[in-house]
Amino acid sequence: MSGPLDGVRVLEFGQYAAAPYAGMVLAELGADVVKIEPPGGDAIRTWAPRVATARGTESGAFFTFNHGKRSVELDLSSSAGQEAARRLIRTTDMLVENNRPGVMARFGLDYEPVCALNPRLAYASISGYGQSGPRRDDSGFDLTVQANVGLMTTSGPAAAGAATEPVKIGVPLVDIGAGAYAVFGLLAVHVSAMRTGRGDFIDVPMQASALVQMSLLANRFWLTGELPEPLGTSHPLAAPYQAFRTKDGHFAVAAGNDGLWRRVLQAMSMPELADNPRFATMASRARHQEELASVLEARLRTEPTAVWEERFRAQGVPCAEVQSLPQALADPQVVHRGLVDDVAHPGLGTIKRLGSPLAFATDRAPTLRRPPYVGEHTAELLGEVGLAYPTDETAMTHRAEVDHPH
Repeated sequence: MSGPLDGVRVLEFGQYAAAPYAGMVLAELGADVVKIEPPGGDAIRTWAPRVATARGTESGAFFTFNHGKRSVELDLSSSAGQEAARRLIRTTDMLVENNRPGVMARFGLDYEPVCALNPRLAYASISGYGQSGPRRDDSGFDLTVQANVGLMTTSGPAAAGAATEPVKIGVPLVDIGAGAYAVFGLLAVHVSAMRTGRGDFIDVPMQASALVQMSLLANRFWLTGELPEPLGTSHPLAAPYQAFRTKDGHFAVAAGNDGLWRRVLQAMSMPELADNPRFATMASRARHQEELASVLEARLRTEPTAVWEERFRAQGVPCAEVQSLPQALADPQVVHRGLVDDVAHPGLGTIKRLGSPLAFATDRAPTLRRPPYVGEHTAELLGEVGLAYPTDETAMTHRAEVDHPH
């Protein structure tokens, strides 16, 4: 099955997460994604967990963002490696990389010279802080960018009036966000190039990609001067909008308007709260949400989560049990959408992956190849552009100065 980007070629000069994530998303849309790796491969190939394959042990972490790609191993510090990259660039539609600013220029592969080779190219550079400015040369890691943009000050248990420790968000949100913005930019430029014949360069800073996700909190600060603080699972502007304890677990409720609040009261058989002036409006409920949460949780702890979920769903109130990862992977809706794929892998039989969240009406989701071994397709790809790359060149040691493991 071919996807909507069938016939589009992407070169990914990426390691760790952000650029590899962008490359994988484009592969999920049907693009032919060629991953250019330094000798020895993407640095994340050294990460745990280690699994035994037909070629020795491989990194399970590498699997995460590298399905659907072919791998070419090149020493970009050598003239032969640079020439091979240029040949491949002439045949590609999009390029995404996440080296530190200046690294691609050192290899003669920054936008200006490659644009001369391929004027239609859409070229995205992901870096910690962007291609210009006072922090241009700083590395950016998911952890450090979360710290820089203030995300760590908004997460964690509520502790009103007390000093709080910063809390890292548990998934590589910054990496994935930057990768997603790179995809948006690449697709936009590709569409434009189809019309005009001219590509463009897209500068994708991890810092900016993360900071725009703070827009709601930034807007509140500008309007009121109020600083965000950790609130556990609750929301500063809406209530009830948090997770509560039940008889046997935790249950999240999102009553984002007055109509849903009235439905919450019906689900909980607590109509008397409708006449309480402290809970009459969204603003008043938010101001008194600690008191409100105490009242609601006392009632919610009398029944199991499954009972409350049935009652709230019957009233049309957004709600969910707080599930563990294994529970989420086995969730009936996840199973229905086929979001967990089984991928054949030599030595492992099959490996599992989370597939694309996108579902096209015409069933255009391609079947992705397994994550490649390092350099697995070097001879094949270079043969397509008329090169036979010598093995002694690929063995030379060079590792690009990449950004951001999570």
